Amino acid sequence: MNQNSVIIQMPLAMIQHTTARLCRNSPRSLRVRQAIHSAMASVGTNMASPSGFQIITQQRSFRSQSTMWKFSVARRERSIAGSFGAKMPPSNFPQLRRRPRYLGAGMIERNRVLRIVLSAAIALMGVHEAGAFHIRLHGLVTEFFSGDGMKSVQVRLVKDSVERETVFTNGKGEYEMFLERGYDYQVWYYREDLVPKYVRIDAREIPLFPDVPFYDMDVQMTMFELIADFDFSTFDEPVALAAYKHSVRNLNWDITFTEARQAAIGRVMVLYERAIADLKKQAMLDKRSTRHKKRRRVYF
Repeated sequence: MNQNSVIIQMPLAMIQHTTARLCRNSPRSLRVRQAIHSAMASVGTNMASPSGFQIITQQRSFRSQSTMWKFSVARRERSIAGSFGAKMPPSNFPQLRRRPRYLGAGMIERNRVLRIVLSAAIALMGVHEAGAFHIRLHGLVTEFFSGDGMKSVQVRLVKDSVERETVFTNGKGEYEMFLERGYDYQVWYYREDLVPKYVRIDAREIPLFPDVPFYDMDVQMTMFELIADFDFSTFDEPVALAAYKHSVRNLNWDITFTEARQAAIGRVMVLYERAIADLKKQAMLDKRSTRHKKRRRVYF
């Protein structure tokens, strides 16, 4: 027997002897594990390729080491099935945990790409439309004479001549909705007992990637009561017009259009106030006449 085989027999014999004694006399798995791992370090070192040029001696040494390795308990630690019918330890022998499975570089890269794609898909599906570029339209609807907020007023969004969304003002008269770029909008303010109004917002010229993440538009709208036998045809046109201007890179109100509309609306509102005053005066006269009719005549 060569020198290399003699060197390795001593640690292997120590492994077998220590394991058999601990398995027979002690149920403590930690002592068995410690003895196995302590001896395996020497076995791995002794099984390294010997130096020199004696090829026949090297082949015999490796053959002897392989045979001894298959009969050792360390082979069970490595979870390698032996084919020589070696007697295994009793059933209470501690089952040692296998080494963790390590992924190759290709598998790691593929998993990383899958995580990135999945995260992007979730972000695209889960983000609200307002999370991308949007136009935040909000404001307050008030009564023309008192200035109080009006609730339950419908704010209808007409997108390219198709009605898309309707929201109602809250108890304070507030509302909010979100618009996209690339469309021509009409925003109508309506309630059954009020004169309907609308504004036009032309967002077709907004670039694909604006300078800011969103535009903010605060539109305050005054509403007044609908009365019979009065010409409200002035409100068939929008009361204001907003469009994108490349010079300022933002949505701006058309000042010329808005001023012309305000002048026309102002004239109508003067007539409207006179009509309301006439209606109130007539209502007071009717009330007085009704009161006089109900009086009883008293004869003296």
